[in-house]
Amino acid sequence: MTYSASTLATGYGAYIAQPLLRKAVEGKEDTLTDQDARAILENALRVLFYRDARSINQVLYLVLSLTVALNCAARSIKLRQ
Repeated sequence: MTYSASTLATGYGAYIAQPLLRKAVEGKEDTLTDQDARAILENALRVLFYRDARSINQVLYLVLSLTVALNCAARSIKLRQ
């Protein structure tokens, strides 16, 4: 038996962010752009930031794409409050 899902979250994110991710992504997997995905993720991370008093408002995004070669781009941003 295998498990498959469009979204994945662990720890505290599994309780708070996973329902937000499912609502935003499920049924739209084939039409999501990188910008849409980043906006959905930023919204979920903002909610987690507001709910956890011990977190910081800095996030590191890592985008991996497998085409001919493995391309990796990392960006560090601060969440808008």
